Amino acid sequence: RFVQSLTEHTNWVRCARWSPDNGKLIVSCSDDKTIKLWDESTGSCIHTFTEAKGFGHHVEFHPSGSCIGVGTSDGKIKVFDIRAMKLQQYYATHEAAVTQVNFHPSGNYLVSSSQDMTVRLHNLLTVKPICSVQGHEKAVNTVVFSPQGEYFASGGADGKIFVWKSNLETEGSEEGGYGSGQKSSSQMKEDTIGDSPVLRLHTSNNKENTEPQPSDLDDLPDKLASTRLSKTGGGILKSSTTSAANEMENSEVLQELRRMGRQFGDMTRKMDRLTETVLYMEKRLSLVEEQVKLVSKTSSAVGTTADD
Repeated sequence: RFVQSLTEHTNWVRCARWSPDNGKLIVSCSDDKTIKLWDESTGSCIHTFTEAKGFGHHVEFHPSGSCIGVGTSDGKIKVFDIRAMKLQQYYATHEAAVTQVNFHPSGNYLVSSSQDMTVRLHNLLTVKPICSVQGHEKAVNTVVFSPQGEYFASGGADGKIFVWKSNLETEGSEEGGYGSGQKSSSQMKEDTIGDSPVLRLHTSNNKENTEPQPSDLDDLPDKLASTRLSKTGGGILKSSTTSAANEMENSEVLQELRRMGRQFGDMTRKMDRLTETVLYMEKRLSLVEEQVKLVSKTSSAVGTTADD
């Protein structure tokens, strides 16, 4: 049976997701350039994140329920902290619209698909991209991790589904992967099925992985620059605002100021045209008044002549 309707969006709703904590919250993104957080019990909007450029294509809850990931139409990936209600992480790794984002079960990684025909992995511990997957011949429409995070599957507009071995840490496992502190190679291992595409990493060969080991974050200073996640407590995101997030916020503020400047310029030009119009009307009115006076004098002169 129908329960309720959430109606504050003003354009297409692209995606909506339940929170992992028994569905207490709902998050949605829309072509109206907003990402809204809803209280399921009351149907009210708790908070609205607004995009200065582009709009949300896909939204997903972090496994802990404390954050949301958003893929936008302008190729950006953003992670918002829904406790502090602010931007936490920001990635500009895609060259076209992001079609889907999905968190690793550990909560330490994020995978994204895009219309630029790539899939990209991101490390939420170091706030850096890990690698780019290339192989689809058209836009990649969807990507998702397996339940344990050992694999991820991507589906594209080319009608193909590729299954990849992630080589990332799995829940309950400390072996191997890019989060384990072991050496990483220039290519991730994969299960080859026919002409399966090759993973191309953006890292150099035989370089030590310098990622920090997960630790208890309670004693870290509040001014920690990079965002790190704790494996304890289901991978709850505990961090301060990252420098990348600050740069993004500053960029959005600058864009807004530029937009306001353009609007002010338009208003100034309109006021100038209006002033010119008023001056022209005043001249016309003065001319009409002079003509009225001239007609009045002529009429008086004619009337005097007639009396004589």
